[in-house]
Amino acid sequence: MLTPRRIAIPVLWAVAWLPSTVAAQETTGPDTAARSYVNRCTGCHTIGKGALTGPDLVKSLTWPDADLRTAIARMQEKTGPITPVELDALIALLKDDRRDARIAAEQERIAAQFAVQMDPPSADVGRALYLGTRAFENGGTACVACHHFSAISGGALGPDLTGIHARMGTPALISATEAPAFKVMGPLYRARPVTRQESLHVARFLETEDRGPANRPAPPWMPASALVVAALGGVLLFARKHAPRPPAHNARSRS
Repeated sequence: MLTPRRIAIPVLWAVAWLPSTVAAQETTGPDTAARSYVNRCTGCHTIGKGALTGPDLVKSLTWPDADLRTAIARMQEKTGPITPVELDALIALLKDDRRDARIAAEQERIAAQFAVQMDPPSADVGRALYLGTRAFENGGTACVACHHFSAISGGALGPDLTGIHARMGTPALISATEAPAFKVMGPLYRARPVTRQESLHVARFLETEDRGPANRPAPPWMPASALVVAALGGVLLFARKHAPRPPAHNARSRS
């Protein structure tokens, strides 16, 4: 027969165990390797989704660890210092069959943290920042000055951003906008950084206005310029072939 004492002991144990379990779940830290990959790599690379400003990393998954170590270490000039422990963790992540799920989970974790800390992202504000009709807080250059995107014509200094959200995802876009590691963007925004809130707005704009894969037509002057170059090449070749040759001199006549 169950007495009140026998019932109370398991119940008290369960009550004591439950808060510690919840606390342990709440204090579970991020996947540091996946977070490092998201913050350092996703701005330039995908795994199996095509090249961005850097190559698709899918082929590197089969490389020996030593080759991966060399390649990752070489990226420090763009991403900043990488500790040996972090480097080992990145290699292990790339070799892990669960890497896609780990990266996706960490991206969701980062996005949730942003959602708690920041105002809700606005595609309208992001559009204004992108086009320059609303200035960045620290005076950074408007995105349209260097990029073409979807139906919006822009500068050609940077790559076409059409389809960028499908390849990178929201967390990577936020990271790449807030702390760009690209050759042109890095120095340009180092002294005039985009705030995290602004990066949320721009990422939401790129997500909602994306029109699929990049298919940017060649500028209308390209065919004409190609013809001009070809014609000039033909003229130079003709002139070289038909130019008069200097007369041969007889060595005896000069003596």
